Amino acid sequence: LDIFNINEETLEETANVYLSDDAKHILQLEENTHNKNKPTVILLSKYDDDDDLSDSVEKIGVACEKLGCSFFPISIDDAYIVDKDLSDTELVIHNYNGEGNKVSIDTSNTIVLPRGGALTSQAGTGLLSTLQDSGAFVTNKISHMELCRNKYATTLSLERAGIASPRTAL
Repeated sequence: LDIFNINEETLEETANVYLSDDAKHILQLEENTHNKNKPTVILLSKYDDDDDLSDSVEKIGVACEKLGCSFFPISIDDAYIVDKDLSDTELVIHNYNGEGNKVSIDTSNTIVLPRGGALTSQAGTGLLSTLQDSGAFVTNKISHMELCRNKYATTLSLERAGIASPRTAL
């Protein structure tokens, strides 16, 4: 690379623009999660770079590694999905880590762990909605997360279901 005065970052950016997805897989520029035996775990969260991951996110990553599962923390402020990359059982999340990388997931073998921050922006809500609609197993559906964010609606829902809860002043 030094011979051509090109740094690694410039080379990778150029490759991402000009190479096919298959070529990027071969060069390991795109993450691939086609291990049919173990699920892929993705976690939707707000963070700027891998150094900003919370302790709980890092612990989930360690647990996934011990279990042999692929784990990808997805930056909701950076990641996006393109319509042409959607199929019945697969989708590609672009720029999932804010560094231009993308990950292909098998939606029939993916667990999505959305954190509360996933609903703080339209991009995060859209990403979660697409994953939910794609058939991926989502631990916290958007409607449930929205219910939990509303104290009054949560209180009414618990009361209607006959679930005891502390008295609440509304």
